[in-house]
Amino acid sequence: MEKGDFEWTENTFGYLSIPTFIIGVILFSFPDIVYKVFKYMQYRGLKPNSEFEDNEPKKEISKLTEIILKIIGMIMIIMGVLWFWFSKEVYEFIF
Repeated sequence: MEKGDFEWTENTFGYLSIPTFIIGVILFSFPDIVYKVFKYMQYRGLKPNSEFEDNEPKKEISKLTEIILKIIGMIMIIMGVLWFWFSKEVYEFIF
């Protein structure tokens, strides 16, 4: 089975910038919801029999985790904007 060759072009950074920006906005604006979703997924991975257990873990986000998620979100927003506006320059800088 052959692997598909992925060709990096200057348009690739334009295509990657939009999901990066959207995920950054979600992380920056809703860190508590993102934390609760990941905590719930982790709990269900450990205890998949949801009908037998109703003792879900505490889902309160700590201040440090909220700050880290907001910083990551802001970095992704900035990267998304830069990749979108300067996709040709980013491509020439990297390659």
